[in-house]
Amino acid sequence: MDFSFPPEVEAFRTEVKAFLAENFDESMLGVTHDGTMHVPELHAALAAEGWLAGPVPKELGGGGRTALESIVLNEEMQLARAPIDAMGVTVITAAILMEHGSDHLKETVVPALLNGEALTSFGYTEPESGSDVAAAATKAVKDGDEWVINGAKMWTTMAHIADYVILLTRTDPDVPKHKGLTFFLVPFDTPGMICTIRSKKWQHFSTSVP
Repeated sequence: MDFSFPPEVEAFRTEVKAFLAENFDESMLGVTHDGTMHVPELHAALAAEGWLAGPVPKELGGGGRTALESIVLNEEMQLARAPIDAMGVTVITAAILMEHGSDHLKETVVPALLNGEALTSFGYTEPESGSDVAAAATKAVKDGDEWVINGAKMWTTMAHIADYVILLTRTDPDVPKHKGLTFFLVPFDTPGMICTIRSKKWQHFSTSVP
């Protein structure tokens, strides 16, 4: 059985290596020690190549890359020790919004993500339940035309520099715990949002969003 990559994928690998040689060097590794996990210059260069959301079709502003090409991009980024946190969150968030987001989000937030103009973070993990999403206690209650969200998140990578956070909330406490959960994309400039760096262990930071 042949596990080698097709020639066109290996050609893309060569392209990625050349890109990293030009746009990344070890002087940028400090972001992995200070908890930022983000190099703006590298992020902008990835956006310019259309690689921030490679699997997204070109007509939607993405790179139109295949799954194998996306794997190669991640492989080479990690081999070079380049931070992939912002790229990874952007890829997932763009895919979620393209599949489930409103037209407004598709027209405003998605382009900002793919152009490298905005950053997001994931608000899943909580102080009392860890990464057990079914045990999420953050509540979202409908109040007229708005939702009021109360709770706390932790281990929220890049929250202290992000423009948005995808918050996992419980909107129906009366159904089994694996149901009644809703995601909200919340701007970090929303009144009442607080983000603090709580601890540093093994050179990784815990970012809390109470």
